[in-house]
Amino acid sequence: MQLSHLISIIKEVLRTSISVRADFDRLPESYLLRHRHPGGRCPRDGALLRHKKLGGRTCYYCPEHQRLADSGAGLPGRALMRKRLTSCIC
Repeated sequence: MQLSHLISIIKEVLRTSISVRADFDRLPESYLLRHRHPGGRCPRDGALLRHKKLGGRTCYYCPEHQRLADSGAGLPGRALMRKRLTSCIC
């Protein structure tokens, strides 16, 4: 994904969230944020979401659409920094 495309998507999500005053129940069904709870399902394909603790916070993700990516190699003792979830919504 190109950086410019990612930025435009982030802006769209922020505009939408502001327009509904961050009321999760009023966000589009396609937003993962509405499904971040035990037993939550991926809005794309209905797969069961998984969760992990990252930086002390619980992060929900779809194992099919959000895969582990390698990042930050060379930071000894920081396993969470070496592996991160792409597009994770914590």
